[in-house]
Amino acid sequence: MRHSSDNASGSGRNKFPAVSAYIRMLCIAYLVSALLLLFLAFLLLQMKLGSGPVRAMVYAIYAIVCAAGGFLIGKSSGQRRFLWGLLFGAFYFLILLGVSFAIGRAICQGSGNLMAALGICLAAGCVGGMLS
Repeated sequence: MRHSSDNASGSGRNKFPAVSAYIRMLCIAYLVSALLLLFLAFLLLQMKLGSGPVRAMVYAIYAIVCAAGGFLIGKSSGQRRFLWGLLFGAFYFLILLGVSFAIGRAICQGSGNLMAALGICLAAGCVGGMLS
């Protein structure tokens, strides 16, 4: 027996990911980010890396996490996956920006670096969603 909450195709897959699933994905993304950044801090202490390689690694962490989040949220949405991935990257960046301003630190020094971080988060989330 079909319930009225099922979608018209009967596949049982929701057209849109649930808000709770989206929030859960963002929380997991931030947990993974924290672990990767701790690993980066360890490398920084061991290898005495300069600011250029560290910035590149931080951007790589943003890209990996946003692509993975976009991929997972795209899988759960089933349609318009690139859009859901893009939104994941946008929410990831906005929360990152809000938290960094709340603790009194800029996410990136200078507006060019800020735009680069935004672009990386959006593009990686979108690509992750397209690959799902």
